[in-house]
Amino acid sequence: MHRFTACGGGFASALFAGSALAHGFGERYELPLPLALFLSASGLVVLVSFVVMALFLRQGTDLRDYPRVDLLRTRLGRALAARPMVLALRLAALFFYLLVIIAGLAGDQRTFKNIAPVMVWAVTWVGFAYAAALIGNLWALVNPLDTLYRWAERLARRPLWLGLRYPPALGQWPAVVLFLAFVWLELVSDSADTPATLAKLNETAT
Repeated sequence: MHRFTACGGGFASALFAGSALAHGFGERYELPLPLALFLSASGLVVLVSFVVMALFLRQGTDLRDYPRVDLLRTRLGRALAARPMVLALRLAALFFYLLVIIAGLAGDQRTFKNIAPVMVWAVTWVGFAYAAALIGNLWALVNPLDTLYRWAERLARRPLWLGLRYPPALGQWPAVVLFLAFVWLELVSDSADTPATLAKLNETAT
């Protein structure tokens, strides 16, 4: 009886619930493709992802056991690892990082009229994940925050950590908490598509 009452109460709550945003990008726009093609492609992507997991994520499978190319042993890899190229990549990443901040604070606040949401959610959030899977950890190479920190240390002519050591007891938990906060911002927060909010968060990280 109690279970029936609980189920009935939950059904009634769901029935009379108000509207909710399922994603941070709440603004409507016209799809560039027919709706049927868009939905078919979306469903196919989900299906293929389950097939990939069924084939490769089996018990006892080593996730690192897949064909890889050591870029540092190739001519392209050696060219990318050269100091002038690394400096050029870091400067380009720093330029786009500052561009996101300036565009978010001073640009048009409409989502699809500002470069900040696209750069944060599409290029950085999604693009670097694919790059890490296919090429390698490019973020460690071009991280603009690391570039600014290194420049600040050179200007100060001393380490900025003041001899402080990271507490080993914290482990990787700060990264986990920040990751969950970032995911919450993208999927739940109404401010996820607000250029000014994204610019202020990037400015705070600096």
